[in-house]
Amino acid sequence: MAKKKSRDQQEQKPRLSAEEIQERKVTMARERNARVMRVNSAVTGDMHNSLKQLDMALQNLKMKLGEPRGVSFEEGIAILNEGKKLAILISDYAAKVSEAVGFRYYEPLGIQELIREGHGAEEKGVGKEKENRKGRGGVIRMEKAVG
Repeated sequence: MAKKKSRDQQEQKPRLSAEEIQERKVTMARERNARVMRVNSAVTGDMHNSLKQLDMALQNLKMKLGEPRGVSFEEGIAILNEGKKLAILISDYAAKVSEAVGFRYYEPLGIQELIREGHGAEEKGVGKEKENRKGRGGVIRMEKAVG
């Protein structure tokens, strides 16, 4: 008697060849909102993979925001605000690493706007000592966590 294939085996898509994967990546890079990044370290690669998944999850969160079986507005706003704080912390980390190696860091305009709106980590009660330095387009804020 022949063994019946499991549901997972029946629904598996055929694996793409290396050429097909490369072609798909090139096609995706041509899309309107696409960002292409060369990864030079394992940590950056892991962060990039996490960010791709986060982007998909945030898209779904926004679609389900306020829906009866979705996410409440209060919970959704809290999640989105936490993401804004994390974006600022990642920018601060990039500035710290850049400063350590003498690399000029330009804080993204979107991050500067989030800071002006008051989404910084100081809202979480984390003490910070501020240090300002010059950059393209004005002063770039760099903060070091204290405690």
